[in-house]
Amino acid sequence: EIERAFSNTHTMIEFLLFLVVTTGVIATVVLCILRAMHSSIGLAKPSQQQLRDEPQNSCPLFSHCRTLSTQIAWRELGGTFPTPVHRCDCQAVAVPRLRHAPGAAEGDTPHS
Repeated sequence: EIERAFSNTHTMIEFLLFLVVTTGVIATVVLCILRAMHSSIGLAKPSQQQLRDEPQNSCPLFSHCRTLSTQIAWRELGGTFPTPVHRCDCQAVAVPRLRHAPGAAEGDTPHS
């Protein structure tokens, strides 16, 4: 079936070109997102106190790449959830409703 679909060389070249362009676009978008994340968050090296206090072997990334433990600051959040990172408090704000002037139609909006 594949041979019949690509029996025309021109069709196969178009398909391969489509794959190359699509892969390039996806790679470019992913790279742009990663660069934007890096520039907004950034990476900091750990302080000497952090290296002493934090259990570096409990980070899965550092267990595979030991050299990263001295290059990327990392803090153990613990196993109890929710942590302060996972908790959010919101206060409700009252929103005043617009009142229609007497005699105004239902769809009319008040003019200032």
